[in-house]
Amino acid sequence: MKHETSSNSKFAYLPRLSVPLSWTIVSISIIFSPFFGSLLNLPEWMMDISPLTYTPAVPPIENIEYLPIIVLSIIAISLFTFSLLGFRKRDLYVD
Repeated sequence: MKHETSSNSKFAYLPRLSVPLSWTIVSISIIFSPFFGSLLNLPEWMMDISPLTYTPAVPPIENIEYLPIIVLSIIAISLFTFSLLGFRKRDLYVD
């Protein structure tokens, strides 16, 4: 969800750069994720860049932590709201 809303906000404010910026964010999130970061022996602070670090395992192995889910949801909702404000300023008309 984060990638989709951040793509929308970039498209609203920087339409020509939206596709390259979106793929850059997706690539960084995957490369710096705990899955590939441990294979590449990346330091912990670098793997913490990826939002995949903060999402809990499904099904939960232990007690689930709700704080990372809430924080990532708030970030996604705020980026979505930011993108809606950007689209209101553009000259896009729908019949």
